[in-house]
Amino acid sequence: MLLTLNGSCRLLVCAALFPLAGCGGSDNEAPPSTTALACTDFKAGQTIGAGVIVSAPAVAASAPLPEFCDVRGTLAPKTTFAIRMPTQWNNRTVYVGGGGFNGNLAAPNAQYLSSGFAQMASTGGNDVPNTANFALDPLALNDYSYLSVHRTYQVGKEIVRSYYGRNETKNYFNGCSKGGQEALIEAQRWPADFDGIVAMAPAIQLQSLFLGFTRNNKLIFTPGGNLTPAKLVTLNRAILAACDAQDGANDGILSQPKLCTFNPAALRCTGADSDACLTDPQITTASSLYGTWSINGKQYLPGFYLGSEVAWNGTQTGDVTAATPRYSNLFADQYVRYFVTQNPAASAFTFDPVPWLPRITQLSLLSDSDNPNLAAFRARGGKLILYHGLADSAISPKDTEAYYQAVVTAAGGQAEADKFVKAFFNPGVGHCTGGPGADTVDLLTPVMNWVESGTDPTTTGITVTKVAQGATVLSRPLCPYPQYPRYKGTGALTDAGSFVCTQP
Repeated sequence: MLLTLNGSCRLLVCAALFPLAGCGGSDNEAPPSTTALACTDFKAGQTIGAGVIVSAPAVAASAPLPEFCDVRGTLAPKTTFAIRMPTQWNNRTVYVGGGGFNGNLAAPNAQYLSSGFAQMASTGGNDVPNTANFALDPLALNDYSYLSVHRTYQVGKEIVRSYYGRNETKNYFNGCSKGGQEALIEAQRWPADFDGIVAMAPAIQLQSLFLGFTRNNKLIFTPGGNLTPAKLVTLNRAILAACDAQDGANDGILSQPKLCTFNPAALRCTGADSDACLTDPQITTASSLYGTWSINGKQYLPGFYLGSEVAWNGTQTGDVTAATPRYSNLFADQYVRYFVTQNPAASAFTFDPVPWLPRITQLSLLSDSDNPNLAAFRARGGKLILYHGLADSAISPKDTEAYYQAVVTAAGGQAEADKFVKAFFNPGVGHCTGGPGADTVDLLTPVMNWVESGTDPTTTGITVTKVAQGATVLSRPLCPYPQYPRYKGTGALTDAGSFVCTQP
């Protein structure tokens, strides 16, 4: 059963277990400790707030990781957390978000720990990776949907204060995919938790995304509907031939995919099927993945941009007999069984969403992070960076663009929104990373400088890179929305200095 507390804030809470839940977030200030604890002072079975300590080994320095205390614990019913505290602390914390159905703990981050950040992470309400049977437990479902980060942070800051003997001065959140959804949940529902937030490729409308995977999965399993890797190469090459030069450079990267109008039907096989053409079922699959998808007039998917097909294999298309399921197969199967029907024997292939729309709406109230009103987060000085790869093949960047525009409107216009939120869309980059574009980016530093020094990240500039075998092979300027990187006409195509951020 899902219990509702204050529907206007869309907080669905089991009040008896989570008494801190509410519209205004939580108090980030607390009295400092007077005595710092050692790692050995955290004992298995010890309770700290709602958390129970499992272990707390002192981890010796081993390049590139510094020496740190690794406190592990649990939050009932199904969340495991880790609070990693370097010996040399910069008085800041950073929470690293999860992904998918969660279930995995983010690994110790050498960059963060070596820079002195205490790192927090959790399994997000699920203790088994790549499964969703946790959703049968309403408390675990609440944790996964909107509570686990907040609950973990409340325990984490107590552990940090106990270990160092003083409070953190600033705290940050960085997450991609489901972690991006967690980032926005924090800004919207728990605005007092974090000073600066980076939301990358956020699963803003999580239920629509999962539901969309059921549609996409059926497309791929339609006889003849799957696109093989060779077919995807053919499709991608045709799109690049038609649209790559729109940014002034033929470099295999679409900087303005929304301007590309290539129709997959142009590749229709006129003779025998081959890797050089698409059959009618394959044209239907491609066109559907690019297009919007609605049920009873409500849009659930906005469609992917042209250029994303380079990474469809493994996310949407690919070997339908593979031991490791594609995203569309895995998420469709688990979502139908455990989130929607709550029947482990249900089949995603025979699933008709229409009778289940009330249940899906109920789930959306739990987990969707699409509220554009960030007034409380802004009022306490919070800063938000939105980031999305334009070649994302799992979560459409069109959702992030629409959300950003809604935030601008809710804030009272561009000038007001610019004071606390920035959006960046990175050409040629897939889901969180990958793709032909420059996919390595540090957004924690810009958001930290914005919070602590008032340095607008769009005035200093951000450079993104692609690294191969330890060397930078490509760099680009990361342009604030709606600008895009345009080739100046001279200079190496691999060099950020050859491009300038330009209004469309």
